[in-house]
Amino acid sequence: MAPILSLSEQVRQVQEEIVKLNLKLKELTEAFAAVRHDADMEDLNGQVRSRLSQFRSLIDQLRRLAEAQSHLEAQAMLMADVENHSQSLITSQRQFRQANLQCIQQLERRTQDQLMSSSSSSSPGRGPGPELGGGVRARRPVTSRDELLQENGQATDHLASISRQLAATVQRSAHTVEELAISSQTVSETQGEFNEMGSVIGQSRKLITKYGRRETTDRVLIFFAFAFFFACVFYILRKRVLGPLDPFSLIWASVSTLIVSLLNLVGLK
Repeated sequence: MAPILSLSEQVRQVQEEIVKLNLKLKELTEAFAAVRHDADMEDLNGQVRSRLSQFRSLIDQLRRLAEAQSHLEAQAMLMADVENHSQSLITSQRQFRQANLQCIQQLERRTQDQLMSSSSSSSPGRGPGPELGGGVRARRPVTSRDELLQENGQATDHLASISRQLAATVQRSAHTVEELAISSQTVSETQGEFNEMGSVIGQSRKLITKYGRRETTDRVLIFFAFAFFFACVFYILRKRVLGPLDPFSLIWASVSTLIVSLLNLVGLK
């Protein structure tokens, strides 16, 4: 079972793969100058297209990792790297298209040169000798010429096919760049909204703390107000309403009389 990589390790691994893939694309693009046959060119085209597809997939993976970042600074840095790698992808596609066209033109020139040399060598074919041998010698250049014409037509068709594929690739790249621009704008807007929300949350916290302190102070003041109110009511009831029938005064007088009586009894003994 493969170990689970952290987010930073995944970013580092994807960045390294992108750098290696970019170097490999440059190497394959430079290899078009040494192509001598159509089969070799088709092989190189397949390899380059495969690497370009991998490059595009790695850029999408790096974009997803950037969107998964919790820190806004790291997210912005990774999105800038995504933009740079996208520009590198566009540059690699342009270099591949130019190298491919130059290779096709070189192969066509070589085919035309071979065709011209075959035509020039077939002109003295009707020399002295048997008629059968002369006919064979006359038919061989024609056959070679037909083969060269067929190869030239195939190369032209192949060029048209590659041009269509390159046009589709450029269109996909333009769509990818447009998506990157939209993603960058969305990230910028989200960052601005987060900053506004952070300031609002900070102000709300200050207001909540202020109101919490004021609520505690209000409770203490209300408690003292109720205590003062009940003390006033009790005093008024005791002095103005009850008068001599105040139970507290009666109890105190009874207790005082009892204590004096007990003291007198103890003194008589």
